[in-house]
Amino acid sequence: ELSRTSQEMTISRTMKETEMLTRGLLHSLKNRLLIEKVIALELQDMLSEGLDSDDIRKAVSMLIEEQDKTAEHMDRVHRTLKDIETHLRLERTQPLFNDIKESCSRKYNGHDISFSIESGAILADRELLKEAIMNMIDNSVDSGADRISISEKFTKSECIIEIADNGCGIDRNMRKRIFLPFTTTKNMQDNWGFGLCFARQIVKKHLGDIQFHSEEGHGTTFYILLPKLY
Repeated sequence: ELSRTSQEMTISRTMKETEMLTRGLLHSLKNRLLIEKVIALELQDMLSEGLDSDDIRKAVSMLIEEQDKTAEHMDRVHRTLKDIETHLRLERTQPLFNDIKESCSRKYNGHDISFSIESGAILADRELLKEAIMNMIDNSVDSGADRISISEKFTKSECIIEIADNGCGIDRNMRKRIFLPFTTTKNMQDNWGFGLCFARQIVKKHLGDIQFHSEEGHGTTFYILLPKLY
């Protein structure tokens, strides 16, 4: 009886988690498909009214762009839910942060993003770790931050990477769920809430952890804790 009860509880918990994930995915997909349908209907009207070909080309371009966004979101869902393959090797952190700095200058040229780096050695999959940190910077920008500081320091046993911003902070009711998929305060047409979930999985694959401190209206600081080699 105890074994059957335990099995029922496991099945029930799994079904509940599956239901939540499926509902989030279907809701997000529905929003994306509605956007595409509106553009397709506008295109249909243009064709029936014989409008200028330039307008039709613009509508087609918009539809393709929206479909590309949907495919990108679906790819992120797939990457987050499957097991992430990491290839850890000895890396100096300075080249990693040089890459991140270059990406930030291209993507967020109008933002005040500063770096304070102590170069050291860690075991890392450089591209994946860069993606995790960029996801967290994206999250800061989405929260309304115009100042972001990225710093790195080493203790006797850890490499600590801090991403601090002056954004809106994290609502107290959201703090226990921010690393879950489909958890976002933003418009789910454009953001499905997978950035922090994916970042956490990458950090865990690096034998590390993510912690954070946040004050509503004042900003958030995330801490990536990684094992130090030397």
